[in-house]
Amino acid sequence: GSRAAGSGQGSGGGGEDAGGGGAAGGGEAGQAPLDLVARYATPLGKDPNAGLRRGHALALGALPSPQLRASLPAAVAALVQASRPEAVAELRDPETRRNAISALVELSLTAGLVATGSEGGLTTPLFLEIFEACLDAFGDYQTDNRGDVGSWVREAAMHAALPLLRLATPPEHGAPGGNVDSHAAQLSPPPEGEAEAEAEALQAALPSLCQRLAAALSQQAVEKIDRVRELAAVSLSALLGEKRLPAVARAPELRRIFVHDPSDSTCTAPATSADFLVPAVCFGVTAPLLALSEYRLPALRGLSVSAGGHSRC
Repeated sequence: GSRAAGSGQGSGGGGEDAGGGGAAGGGEAGQAPLDLVARYATPLGKDPNAGLRRGHALALGALPSPQLRASLPAAVAALVQASRPEAVAELRDPETRRNAISALVELSLTAGLVATGSEGGLTTPLFLEIFEACLDAFGDYQTDNRGDVGSWVREAAMHAALPLLRLATPPEHGAPGGNVDSHAAQLSPPPEGEAEAEAEALQAALPSLCQRLAAALSQQAVEKIDRVRELAAVSLSALLGEKRLPAVARAPELRRIFVHDPSDSTCTAPATSADFLVPAVCFGVTAPLLALSEYRLPALRGLSVSAGGHSRC
């Protein structure tokens, strides 16, 4: 109860700050717009108040496209840094890291990608930096007196990964890829040569990103927290059903484990929620992962966490 209240208070404070900044950002006629990215990014990296850091992370993700495009690399760098465990143990706050991962997705959807036609959007290197931060978040296993609080960050990463990959898919019928916001969608495309180079680099990276995500989800699907296993199974089922993304290794075998009707290539429903919520059932259903060389090591890592080995290290 106290944790939820603290989190809400911290997030709310950030929201009010964002609102005030938005008003100031407009300014009076003739005044230079306020750099809201710097206003929130600077304290996000050093403020000792965890509640304020949570709010600053959310505020960065909520900024409009014009503000983000003015300082996009700085916003990404601040959120990526905030998504990682703090160097000082006393400052470690899983809710800040969770908010930073969520804000990175919001920022990406708002700005769009240069590779898919959004001028001033994320370059491919910036997008890859964001996705690497998302994959790194799957390894967050911080524990305190509340238990496995790192699971909040891992859940945020699972919610974030697929929308990011969808954003990176090639555009259809001349439209920007993914769900970019209406402002970004109305921007004129970048020079053709630049867009082509960005798109080529992005498409070359996608197969590896999809494969690494499938492996990370396989680990989460056999871990000890029921809701984490269920979310991982749902996310992996959705990944297997994405026809515009590169296929992952051993996709037919994964579909037999995680998809409700593996014979239907369009089905993305997980086999049964109970299969992944109930430990006595889940580990029997997911045991075939150990026979797949591409997923054996992640599955063993997840099983070690379920057995308690990771928490005693």
